[in-house]
Amino acid sequence: MDFSTVSSASDWETPSTSITSPSMIYYRVYTPECAVFTKRPAFLDSEYIGSIRSTWLMPPRNARSVRQFLSNLENIDPSQTSLYCSRLRSSALDDKSLIFLEDGTPYGAKPEDPLILFSQVYPQQQITPGTELFVIKSDFYSPFGPQFLYYGVYTERGPLPSNAPIDEAEPWLSKIDIDLVPSQPPTMGDLMMQILRKEGGQGRHLKAE
Repeated sequence: MDFSTVSSASDWETPSTSITSPSMIYYRVYTPECAVFTKRPAFLDSEYIGSIRSTWLMPPRNARSVRQFLSNLENIDPSQTSLYCSRLRSSALDDKSLIFLEDGTPYGAKPEDPLILFSQVYPQQQITPGTELFVIKSDFYSPFGPQFLYYGVYTERGPLPSNAPIDEAEPWLSKIDIDLVPSQPPTMGDLMMQILRKEGGQGRHLKAE
């Protein structure tokens, strides 16, 4: 993304792109497999939710400018990304779509309903040079808790110990964070993929029952 572009006052005041006040925009990053940690966590207890200021976006503040800016912050090739206004939407936003509601509030204004940056590739580990100052101090607690799905792994002879048990007294019982699943509501295939990531290997061949 070219940060050298200078916007004039008129760019910021056109009705189609105006902001009623500087807003926080929250987002999550997903690959086809799962959610990934953001480089701009909004909360210390939930590193999958990132945040930016709406005033950081280059006019006309459409889906393309948001997608490219978030891709740059997360060090992802923007040609490999698409932007969704919610996990509940099955279609990505058109690059020309404005990201604001009628009252001027942007999509992603609430952390419980963030924008989704979907990437076909994993982000590079390092911070993109030139983006170091685009950081908002993280709050400690997110305003909502994670939602867990609990599961057990069984054979015909009985339960197997989980690779990640949640209780030493019940070594067969484990859980996955539903927020890590890209699609909402999650399909059985999505849930099985997350379980296989935790429990696969070691000669195990798993299926859902």
